[in-house]
Amino acid sequence: MDSEYKAEYKIEQEFSEHYPSSTIAFTAYDHNSMYEFDFRNYDHILVFVGEYCGDLIHLKYQFFPLYKTADGRWATPVKPKAEQIYQLDQYTPSKIEFDQSVNFELSNDLSQEQIAQLRKYKFPEKYYDIKDHKAIPIMGRYAEDLVKIWKEIYEKNKE
Repeated sequence: MDSEYKAEYKIEQEFSEHYPSSTIAFTAYDHNSMYEFDFRNYDHILVFVGEYCGDLIHLKYQFFPLYKTADGRWATPVKPKAEQIYQLDQYTPSKIEFDQSVNFELSNDLSQEQIAQLRKYKFPEKYYDIKDHKAIPIMGRYAEDLVKIWKEIYEKNKE
């Protein structure tokens, strides 16, 4: 059973159709998501909502966590699992210099085997540097491209 909650966010930048307010309020439904699939766990997100019976509804699981880049743009690091879904040649990940604060903490007591597994499945060398128990993204996608990817995949799935 899904739980319902009301969400309200400040709009820092628009990447698609114009919304006539500086904040957006919508209803979201969630089915006990794991941490990474619950957008409430991120400071900044690119979220997709739709109108249904006059209400704005979050399109379930349709969001990207966003982080600032060194040049002030919004982007998200590569998620290797998602790469299998996208399969869109025109939107390959780009080399991105994220703000220095963007990193993912790794436990200090990981074995070499555990680090190898993380490298293989979650933080591949192609997309991340691992230094001082942190995975630091070096590749990603800008928010503008994420909108294009989402729209293209959404249209394909409607057929």
